[in-house]
Amino acid sequence: MVLVHPATALGRGAALVLLALIASPARALDFASCAEPRHEGFDCATLPVPIDRDGMVPGTIDLHVERQRGKDGLPVVVSVAGGPGYSSTAYRPKDDLEDLEELGYAVQLVVVDQRGTGLSGALESVAPACRTLDSRRALRDCDEALGPAGAFYRTADSVLDLEAVRAALGVERLIVLGVSYGTFLAAEYARRFPDRAQALVLDSPVGPEGGEPLEVTSAHATARVLNALCRDGACAQITRDPAADTAALVRRLTRRPLRMRVRVPGKPRERVELRGADLMHLLVAGDFYPQLRAMYPAAVRAALGGDVAPVLRLSWLASRADAVDALGTGLTRAAGDGRDVSRALLFATSCSDTRYPWDPSAGPRRRKRVMAAYARTFRRAQLFPFDRRSLLDSVSCLEWPRSPVPGAILGGRLPDVPALILVGEADLRTPVEDATALMEGTARATTVVVPNMGHAVYDQQACARTATASFLKGTPLDRACDTVKPTVSVQPRLAKSLDDLPEANGLGAVAGRTLTAVRRTVIDAVLASFVVNGGVSGLRGGDILCPRDCRSDDRQLTLERASLVRGVGVSGTIMLASRSLTASVTVAGSKAASGVLEFHADGAVTGRLGGRDVSVAADPAGEIPRLGMLGRGVPTIVRLPRFGR
Repeated sequence: MVLVHPATALGRGAALVLLALIASPARALDFASCAEPRHEGFDCATLPVPIDRDGMVPGTIDLHVERQRGKDGLPVVVSVAGGPGYSSTAYRPKDDLEDLEELGYAVQLVVVDQRGTGLSGALESVAPACRTLDSRRALRDCDEALGPAGAFYRTADSVLDLEAVRAALGVERLIVLGVSYGTFLAAEYARRFPDRAQALVLDSPVGPEGGEPLEVTSAHATARVLNALCRDGACAQITRDPAADTAALVRRLTRRPLRMRVRVPGKPRERVELRGADLMHLLVAGDFYPQLRAMYPAAVRAALGGDVAPVLRLSWLASRADAVDALGTGLTRAAGDGRDVSRALLFATSCSDTRYPWDPSAGPRRRKRVMAAYARTFRRAQLFPFDRRSLLDSVSCLEWPRSPVPGAILGGRLPDVPALILVGEADLRTPVEDATALMEGTARATTVVVPNMGHAVYDQQACARTATASFLKGTPLDRACDTVKPTVSVQPRLAKSLDDLPEANGLGAVAGRTLTAVRRTVIDAVLASFVVNGGVSGLRGGDILCPRDCRSDDRQLTLERASLVRGVGVSGTIMLASRSLTASVTVAGSKAASGVLEFHADGAVTGRLGGRDVSVAADPAGEIPRLGMLGRGVPTIVRLPRFGR
């Protein structure tokens, strides 16, 4: 099938032009050493491809292609990043897949920036008006700046680009490794060119039809993910049913949103508003930041009891996590010009691919009415623990001028191609349910579900890379990821006062409860600091500061009267170094037993509180030692902003 925009359709003549383009002799790639830092060992080339393969919109796009040097003759793995919008050459799978060679399967890695991203004409570079997309007018200005070419940044166009790269490389078949949105591009390539796909490795796969008009699958998966978070009694002292708690809070938020101003160290207070859509966004952000989910059950229970500060602070942390994601954490080039991550490409692709139910000519108001009617086709049970309003508030493409192109997406089951599907059990961006639907009726697909993991498992779990090597070699996977443990424990219920806390290790009443409060304050500080790259306020007061880069595994936190429990302030330093945690703090406050404490790498605590010596035995398996081993996920999706709720 020939894919054309309705406004530029040429009928059979266009089809013949496109077929001729695909069948024409491939242009050889002229590789030379890559000039950019951290790309040593790779050669770079450009491949011109038409903007519009029907020829109605003139011009070409220079696709940026990189390949590992000295790997000629090996199977070719093409890495496709997520988003859509992330640069594949700025973000590559861990260690450039060299770990596969160590595991006995040598490959040549080829990385291609999708059109409109990275060094393949990032839309922000092509159209500077697309650099700021923070309003309806900005979206319209971006679309106008792109002009007719803006219709040709669909997945369908990138599929044909990938085939052109294959032909230019002079190889018969490709192994395509996609992550997040990249799995959809990989699957669409295999559907259109099944004879050219040697195998697929799909990490955190999108469902068979691509993006959903409403995030129904993610909403419905929430109850399963929350129940898994709380299994084995992890939430026994907090709640019997975290999904029911979420549903109860959503009902309250539908009637009246929660609002609060959050104090940020060194900055004006920031306004936080919490609606049902924001609560869902908070949970989805936990795909990369399990720290958010660890604090979630207690925060929701507190809100249901009238204490709204914890859940609003958590929502603020989630919004800051998105801000870090949008800057391209861990990527190799400076952000700002769209070359690491293009939000404009995210709109141009997602809003063209997703099968929204509105007519292409419909304006924003008509689109809202159509979506409201569409939402009513779902039963409440399908959306639990969320509701229709929460999902409608999450619709992203209402203001983007362009609409989906009929027939641009093939979709459906995977073709008869060997496929490995990697998915995190706790993934809400691309839930297990998406993976199940994708592999339905496909005999050659193997699925590995990684317990206690969110989004993008290949880069974060060694067992996923081992499974990939085994799959490509054709050897048994041997339940490689069954033993993955939670990154961080669910945090206990929030105490209203010091009197509500348990005493620690046989100390006197006030001293023992103070030690519990200090321990929990240290844990809260570490969890919050992993989410934001900068300062954050303590829940009940004080500051948690990060003098140097908080993204580094070796870093220092400074606490200035940080308080998690009213009347207990903690000051001092927390050191995370060599995958361990130590802390030196002083304790003061109207309710606290004042003193000084040392937290040691093995979990022991020593010092004095209330004039008494403190000596708590080491606990190498405890919560505090494990906090030093927390890692940060690499973002692979940018969420579309919403306007005019």
